Amino acid sequence: MKCTSCGASLPENASTCEYCGTKAPAPENNDDKIFDLIKQSPQYASQMVQAQSARMRPKGPMPFIAMGLFFFVWCGVGLFITTMFFSHVGMLGILPLGMVLFGVVAMLSTLGKALGSGGGPMKVIPAIVLRKKGSAVPPGGFGESFGVIFKFESGRSEEFFVADGLLYERLSEQDAGILSVRDNQVVKFDEVLV
Repeated sequence: MKCTSCGASLPENASTCEYCGTKAPAPENNDDKIFDLIKQSPQYASQMVQAQSARMRPKGPMPFIAMGLFFFVWCGVGLFITTMFFSHVGMLGILPLGMVLFGVVAMLSTLGKALGSGGGPMKVIPAIVLRKKGSAVPPGGFGESFGVIFKFESGRSEEFFVADGLLYERLSEQDAGILSVRDNQVVKFDEVLV
């Protein structure tokens, strides 16, 4: 770092020039440049267009119709097998009834995810990988995920969970790129070379 007035070399933490007394320039924030480069990248423009079109696209009834049809067939077959068991082997007819109950629970769980938090909007955010935390179980989640702390343009940092082990392995500290998240889950991270 050099003095803007006399050109003398200044130590990194100096607030004034020891030769002429001029106030030292504020250190540059490199992160601002990185976030500007991310937002100027073609990947960011593409991700923003995709996220915008996904928000505007109406959600059709087809997934719910397919789920209802599957549920109807599942329960119909389960009840048919239950009546066959009751008529041929007596009280063992209770066993296939468990299949029907399993179908009801699975459908309610899937419906809850489709209507609830699992179907939240996807956000596209410029971010820098601060730290990888390793294996973790996300709040309210099942299975193994990997915690990663990202830094955002506002200076705020936040932990998100990566379910895809290959994506987690690809991430390195100080990687800069476009973070696509839904709720607290990383959907993808597109690295931008800066």
